[in-house]
Amino acid sequence: MKSHLIPYDKRSPVWERDIKKSFVDFINKRGILIVTEIERLAAAKIFDKLDTIKRI
Repeated sequence: MKSHLIPYDKRSPVWERDIKKSFVDFINKRGILIVTEIERLAAAKIFDKLDTIKRI
């Protein structure tokens, strides 16, 4: 899960039971992980602040 940038800690939305809420939380947390990793690999700040999704 770590190598695919999927949040998997104890408070991760992956483990939540409310599927609609947890999916939105998952997309937001994974988006942050992806942006962070891209910027780490590029060794530069590339993106502005990531807007979160409120609902789908």
